[in-house]
Amino acid sequence: MAQRQVSGRPGEMHDTIETTALSGNPGAAPSVGAAAVAKVCCSCGKNVVGQKRFKDAEGRYWCYDCGVEDHIAKHPEDGIACADCGGKFAPSKLISYEDDVYCDACHKKIQQAKKREEHRKAAVEAEAREQEKKRKMMLIGAVVVAVIGIGTAIWVMM
Repeated sequence: MAQRQVSGRPGEMHDTIETTALSGNPGAAPSVGAAAVAKVCCSCGKNVVGQKRFKDAEGRYWCYDCGVEDHIAKHPEDGIACADCGGKFAPSKLISYEDDVYCDACHKKIQQAKKREEHRKAAVEAEAREQEKKRKMMLIGAVVVAVIGIGTAIWVMM
């Protein structure tokens, strides 16, 4: 059983008990009678029987993700920093993208910026193709006018 200080106030401790589900010992699984007891995460309501979980001093169960998030909320210095905004988050709340980790808001912002950049590049390429097409049409028009002019000059001279 580990004791962690809940806040900066001395004497206020938060007991977290790591259950046997975290030990990886298959013989430590709950018995059939214990399975009848409801083990539900007090934060998200997820059934945590046979899964990684925590139990606090008040006897409440926490699923692994909610327990880590709760710890990070109380101790932000233990979180992992978002590569964009620098905020500290629980690992389950971060998204790995292009060799970095981002919070959900920053990940969405980066994806939108990338999509805008792709659209901008596509528009530039389309404009370049259109300019090239116009240039070719002007060249063809000039050649046609020159051929007609030469033909007219030859016809007049005859």
